[in-house]
Amino acid sequence: MADYENDIKNGIEGIKDEIGKIKNKNAKMGAVISAIAVAAVLVGAIIGVYIGQNWNSFLPTVVPEVSSGETVSMIEERLEKEAKLITASDTITARYDSGKIYRTVMGQKIPLSSKSFSFTYTGVVEAGVKDLSLALVEVDSGAKKIKISLPKAEITNKSLNTDNINNTEQTKNFFNQITIEDFNNAQESLKKTMVHQAIVNGILDKAQENAEQVLKDLLKDITEGYEMSFEWFAMPERNIENTTSTTTEAMTEATTASTQAE
Repeated sequence: MADYENDIKNGIEGIKDEIGKIKNKNAKMGAVISAIAVAAVLVGAIIGVYIGQNWNSFLPTVVPEVSSGETVSMIEERLEKEAKLITASDTITARYDSGKIYRTVMGQKIPLSSKSFSFTYTGVVEAGVKDLSLALVEVDSGAKKIKISLPKAEITNKSLNTDNINNTEQTKNFFNQITIEDFNNAQESLKKTMVHQAIVNGILDKAQENAEQVLKDLLKDITEGYEMSFEWFAMPERNIENTTSTTTEAMTEATTASTQAE
């Protein structure tokens, strides 16, 4: 009988030991699961902070269309704010000669009524992009490329430095004296001649080349990491005349001024 009771006691003790082992195992498993959960939360938080700090880099990959649209808007806003670029200038120094200018009656020259004058002048011609708001911006966030299409460079200003008009010569004719109007007409003709010479000297090409570098610097904070390219398109006919037909007008007027009524 005593042996039987001891066996029962030993059996109960064994069961208690097994139960204890199971509890310990479950406790350890719970601790492991808790540790894994905490680690997952920490890693998620770290990844979240990193993505937040580098969102501009992740956005093109995650949602390329949204990124492209935002980049286009930022570039267009910057260009509109800048409005205009003057990126090249040419200083022209030359001699002007009016040629003989006669008084006329009913289209006929009056003998002995000619006058003429000449002088050396210095003028400045400037060129650039007149309206940056006309730019067309294309962004490919996936390929990391930006293309900006701009209106071709135009002459933006032309001026004569009247302080640098030297070596003036003129005839003295009581019947046909040099007038302020003659001098003003000469200045207008000179400005067109200056434009012609500046274009021949390559001012428009230089203005476009310089504009590309200026825009790269201007947009550097927006376009970092992108490959930038530029295209130049012609404006409507009225603007083309500003840069091309001006040369013909300048040459015609200059020739007319030097040969008038000879």
